[in-house]
Amino acid sequence: MPFVNGDIGGRRARAAWLLLCVGFGLILARSAQIMVWNRDRVLAIRPLVDGRPTGPCVRPGDIFDRRGEPIATSVALSWVCAAPPLISDEDRPRIARVLAGQLNEPESRILTQLRRSLSYVVLAKDVGPEDARSVNRLRLPGIMVERGYARLYPCGPIFGPVVGFREKSIQLTGLSGMEAQLDSILSGTRDDGSDAPWLLTPVALSVGVAAGSDEPRNIVLTLDARIQAAAHRIMSEHMATPAKAKAASCTIMDPATGELLCLVSLPSFDPNAFERVPKSEWNRFQTIPASFAFEPGSMCKPLIMAAALESGKVDVRQRFVCGGTRRLPGWTIGCWGRYRSAGHGTMTPVTGLINSCNLTYAQISTTVGPTELRAWLREFGLGRSTGSGCYAEASGYLPSVDSIDKVKLATMGYGQSLTVTGLQIVAAVGAIANRGVLMRPHIVSAITGADGEVVERVEPQVVRQVLSERTAGIVLDTMAQAVERGTGRAARIPGCRVCGKTGTAQKAVEGEGGGRYMEKRYISSFVGVAGVGTKRPVVILVWFDEPAGGATGGQIAAPAFKEVAEAALRHLGILPDTAARESRRAAA
Repeated sequence: MPFVNGDIGGRRARAAWLLLCVGFGLILARSAQIMVWNRDRVLAIRPLVDGRPTGPCVRPGDIFDRRGEPIATSVALSWVCAAPPLISDEDRPRIARVLAGQLNEPESRILTQLRRSLSYVVLAKDVGPEDARSVNRLRLPGIMVERGYARLYPCGPIFGPVVGFREKSIQLTGLSGMEAQLDSILSGTRDDGSDAPWLLTPVALSVGVAAGSDEPRNIVLTLDARIQAAAHRIMSEHMATPAKAKAASCTIMDPATGELLCLVSLPSFDPNAFERVPKSEWNRFQTIPASFAFEPGSMCKPLIMAAALESGKVDVRQRFVCGGTRRLPGWTIGCWGRYRSAGHGTMTPVTGLINSCNLTYAQISTTVGPTELRAWLREFGLGRSTGSGCYAEASGYLPSVDSIDKVKLATMGYGQSLTVTGLQIVAAVGAIANRGVLMRPHIVSAITGADGEVVERVEPQVVRQVLSERTAGIVLDTMAQAVERGTGRAARIPGCRVCGKTGTAQKAVEGEGGGRYMEKRYISSFVGVAGVGTKRPVVILVWFDEPAGGATGGQIAAPAFKEVAEAALRHLGILPDTAARESRRAAA
């Protein structure tokens, strides 16, 4: 009896295994049919194929200037798309003909798209609501209407490099500028901040809640569209003539708060039509004040003077002699222009800055010494990112103490052998204007919800007290004299106190070491504080890359600074109308 039962049990087990194998074989066969013979149809209905979104399209938040003017916004639109694998060869000409008449698109172009070996193609963008409804009513096989948004930039090229752009697809992913920097906030994508470096800076830690939101937020920038437009126009005119420069930029900051009021970068582009710019040229359109590091030249002298006085190693009345040139081991350094042969004679730190004497400041930096000089420049924020929140911000370069030899130490005194960004310079000069207090530059003012209510606000942040109020006052007064009777006379504004410094830095040979420089190729600049003594002074930096004929900062940048400063102070209500009229009369 046990034998019989065991035999029956074995037959049942074999039958069960046979059925299991047959079923498994059928499953494999069906899988092969789906994945091999019907592969195109499977690909056509995947949630994400060739750029098709995985879920409902979300409207990105808007970007506003400080006064609520829209810089970037979105409008609803529809796209007509197709899944070519779902359309038979005989249906394609008919569908192309019908859609061409409906969408006012060339029939040949639509037919070409329908014949592509892709699982998802776009036939028409920016389709109006009535046309979209008509296409839906046609119920054409393999044709669908996707709903999404188009990104619009009302200010055009005025904010091009700084605001950036979003890709022209249904996803609207930020690709450049603040659109990329703040994409997770604008799109409502949960993010821990790893892809948004600015969120990790102290000034922006308060926006952590918004960064983790799954709702799109709006961004309010500190920039002022009126000031930006005026500066963009003025800098464009000066860049074309008389400068005839390769590039130009303008940065304006409130020294008391660190708010960035203007960031102009030229050449610019219209983000409404960024697709006309080849990808290979996208790097040309960077936010110059944040991402381009350059040797500042004599613009650095106020920082050197401040460091020397504050360290106690140099007295304001101490005398230095400029003989035109000075021999150093393996190198000869010289003063600028005709002073290279004649020299400035006996100079103090004050007269040396007013006359922009290179040899005076080479001796001052040597007196301070490499360790202390570098430490003071670090105190001003050089050699590190400012944490402004701007896209792709650079850190600049400060040589290590061990690498600073006698030549490098001397040339650092007049702004060579180190690199800075425009943001670093306006922040450092802003500290001098702000009684020695360094403020962190920032570009984001607030984050708001869809209803306009403020979700998070970025407050001004003190970085540190860099200088004593006394030293800051001495340096600022010396900068005022540099404008009144020194190299910056072209920056004078009647009825308004201006403190500033010119810069003419010889450009280094790219990729070369050892301090090699190019002949007659300069970055000409001017940094200054306009409206000193008023309720709201501003720090302004204007900058030209390789102006024609090697023009100096005093010749090219100072006049541009004057025009930009006048426009900015008028918009801020600082410059009286009488002063503006007098300025125009003097210019005439």
